[in-house]
Formats: sequence, structure tokens, C-alpha cells
Amino acid sequence: MGVEITGQAVVQGILNGLCMGGVYILIGLGLTLILSIMNILQFAHGEVYMLGAFTVYLLCVLHGVNLYLAVFISLLSTAGIGLILERIFLRPLKGVFMSYVCVTTGLSLILQTVVM
Repeated sequence: MGVEITGQAVVQGILNGLCMGGVYILIGLGLTLILSIMNILQFAHGEVYMLGAFTVYLLCVLHGVNLYLAVFISLLSTAGIGLILERIFLRPLKGVFMSYVCVTTGLSLILQTVVM
């Protein structure tokens, strides 16, 4: 007597895998663009994505905001946070590659701690 896998479960698994693959592709493209265009190795990239996802969660679950509106608000707020991080922490270090590594590693740790 084993576990039966239905066709619906297989289709759902395939769709979940495609969605996760799409997210990984977007994150990878973001890292590639930042490194190739700005020559910045951004170690806090995942944490900025985390802030966007956490914003959607807070707005939808805790405040009852419509999902599409929450995603739009998250998009704007995450873009604003990214702009602030770039202007305050990364732009003054222009051209010093290893300083980017140190600063973005620190930002990664700070953002993780703030969210927790």
C-alpha cells in the first residue's frame, strides 16, 4: 500500500517548479546586470528581494490589502530602498571593488537582522 500520486499533483509540482525557476532566473539576471553594468558584486541582492516579499506578506496578511496592490506597493518601496542603498552606501565607493564586497556583505547581515 503506497502513496498514490494523482495527475493533479504532478501538474501542480511542474507548475511550482516552473514558478521557482522563474524566480531564480530573475534573481540571477538581476545579479548579472548589477555586476556587468555597475561593476558591483552585490551580496545583499537576496535580502532586497526578501524585503519585497516581506512587504507583500505584511500588506496582504496583516493589513488585508489586495494582492496586486500589495505587489505594486512592494515594487515601489523595494525600488526606493535599492536606490537609497546605492546612493548612500555604494556610490561613494565607486571604483573600489573590494569595498563593495565588504559593504554589501555588511548590508546583507544588517537587513537580515532587521527583518528578524
